[in-house]
Amino acid sequence: MAEVELRFVEAQDFEDVCRFHIDPRTNIFHPSPPNGSQFSVVFDGWLHDKVRFGYCYFTALDGGKPVGVGGITQKLDLAGNPYNNLYFRIDADFHGKGIATKLGRAGLALAEQDDLPLIAMAAPENAPSVHMIKKLSLIPLDGHRLQDDGSLVFHLLK
Repeated sequence: MAEVELRFVEAQDFEDVCRFHIDPRTNIFHPSPPNGSQFSVVFDGWLHDKVRFGYCYFTALDGGKPVGVGGITQKLDLAGNPYNNLYFRIDADFHGKGIATKLGRAGLALAEQDDLPLIAMAAPENAPSVHMIKKLSLIPLDGHRLQDDGSLVFHLLK
């Protein structure tokens, strides 16, 4: 594996990102993962986020090939309040190589540039994601829900 490079998501990334985003191996803790057409809508939203907010998720590239996606983008909580959402999804063939850490740290650096809360969510049973979120210094936000799916919510104190 070469040095992984990061850049904002681009339209040309769709095929590779879709492949690992809907891969059952990367959705072990996701109760109803999207299919390709559902993910297309999500991906288009990421592209629009760059225009709307000036940033969006990053694509992690290994030798020019997308192997992960993550970082931050803006979302709204159930009450309509904006926050920066920390997220990562890594190609299953590249798990354990530090890509999620690199994406997460790049997201943290972006989050420092504004006043929005930084939030991450993970299914309680998703120990690898919970571990990564805590490694990035986010702490549990008990009693707070951003979705109706039972996800644990973490935040970064600013």
